[in-house]
Order: sequence, then structure tokens, then C-alpha cells
Amino acid sequence: DQKIASLNTAQTQYQQFSSQFYLLDEAIPKTANLIEGLKIVEKIASDNGLVIKGISISAVPEEIIQSNESNAQRELLTFNVDLSGDYLKIRQFIEDLMNNRRMMLVDQVNFSLGNNRYQKDLNAIVRINLPYYLHKSE
Repeated sequence: DQKIASLNTAQTQYQQFSSQFYLLDEAIPKTANLIEGLKIVEKIASDNGLVIKGISISAVPEEIIQSNESNAQRELLTFNVDLSGDYLKIRQFIEDLMNNRRMMLVDQVNFSLGNNRYQKDLNAIVRINLPYYLHKSE
């Protein structure tokens, strides 16, 4: 009787939250979705008044094969974003990245001062990891 009650409770909870399962795919998608991830980063930088001076990616993953539950392996896509702006805006940018629905892990931030003729700019290189599920061949 207790097993049946537990199954009924689990089924009720599953039905209650099943309409929100798509959020899991948005947080950690079944492909790297590199372009979508970069667009999110670009928008957050723009919203915070930062200038993106460059983006570097070590390897571009294949986006063709979607994984499913039986052949999925969690991977990270790592890239660096070179930004220019003031400290508070860079800090807000990082907070916004970490609070985004698409999971983004900020691994490292390196600051440097850049001089121009009229003011000192703060430059930051932010290393971002995008988790995703990779199709694993058997």
C-alpha cells in the first residue's frame, strides 16, 4: 500500500510540474547552441553598456546530432569574452550571466587597465562555460 501511495504522489507531482520541463532543456540544452549562447552574452553586455572587444573560442562543437537520455554526456563549451567598461557594469554583467535561464558558468575574470587619451578604461576577459549534452556514440 505504501508503494502505491508513493507512486500516486510521484505521478501527481510529475503532472504538476511537467509543463515546466522545457526549462531544463533551456538551462542545459541537448546541443551546444553556440550562436544562441553568444547572442545572450552580447545582449547582456549591451544592456549593461559594455563594449565587446572580442570573443575567442577554442573549438566549435558540431550542432547536428541532438542527444537523448540514453546517449547523453555532459560537456562544456568554453569561450572568452574581452570587455571594456567600468567595474560596476562588468560586475553586473557577470551577475546577469549567472542569473540567466541558460546556464552559464563564469570560470575566471581577468582585469587590466587600458589607457586612452581622455580616460582610463577597465578591460576584463571573462571565461564562460556553457554546459550542454553531447551525443555519445556507442
